Amino acid sequence: MKAFTDDRYDVKRKYEGSVDLLVFVYRARSANPKIYAVEYAEIEEKVIKANGYDKTESWNRKDNAGWGSTIGPKMQAQFDEWTATPGWLPLLRLD
Repeated sequence: MKAFTDDRYDVKRKYEGSVDLLVFVYRARSANPKIYAVEYAEIEEKVIKANGYDKTESWNRKDNAGWGSTIGPKMQAQFDEWTATPGWLPLLRLD
């Protein structure tokens, strides 16, 4: 799980092949946090590869490879599909 104060995501390649689910928490200290849950393979395909980020130096470097960015208007609809249901909230400690 990764928590941010603004609308952003961060995908690290070190998790490639070792985890199935990534959880992102945005505005974690807010009364209404945004929580997204997505399979690693899906975010890699629909965000990283679809936008060409897999061709960047950041994604392909030897150490700490990955990609992160803010969620702009272009990607907001995609991330909205991954919004976690309210049932997730009791499972996450947000303080």
